[in-house]
Amino acid sequence: MGVNKDRIYSFSPEHERYFITALNMFKDNPIFGHGTKTYRIVCKNKKYSAGPGSCSTHPHNTYMQLLAETGIVGIVPIILIFASICYKYFRQFISIVMKEKNYYLEDYQVCLLAALFIVLWPITTSLNFYNNWISILYYLPIPFMFADINRIKSNFNNE
Repeated sequence: MGVNKDRIYSFSPEHERYFITALNMFKDNPIFGHGTKTYRIVCKNKKYSAGPGSCSTHPHNTYMQLLAETGIVGIVPIILIFASICYKYFRQFISIVMKEKNYYLEDYQVCLLAALFIVLWPITTSLNFYNNWISILYYLPIPFMFADINRIKSNFNNE
């Protein structure tokens, strides 16, 4: 969190300018955005600028980047995934509080969801969503989740 003599910033003055620039880009094209990996190009336009130093390779927040580059169409799936993870954690919490015999999620499922929850947490800075390195963190838990779904289905069919 950035605290200055004059005001409090969300993270830092630079990050706040990136976020404002991304929001300005989103307001101009809210449905489909400006295209993937175009923040670095479009942010140079004075129309979207939030001041000096407001242009970078990406806005340093996954949600801001998706809003600016892919609009509502691109951000809705990510929001739904994050909401689904939150719902599953809520169900797990309820099953623990109610002291159910079998918890809603198994331990490894909690860990897999935690990996996605951490990288999709909206109130933090992040790397470029389209970077190969960060994609590993986004996509690595998914095959394990699909394997778990298939395991559950095969157990259900064998009963």
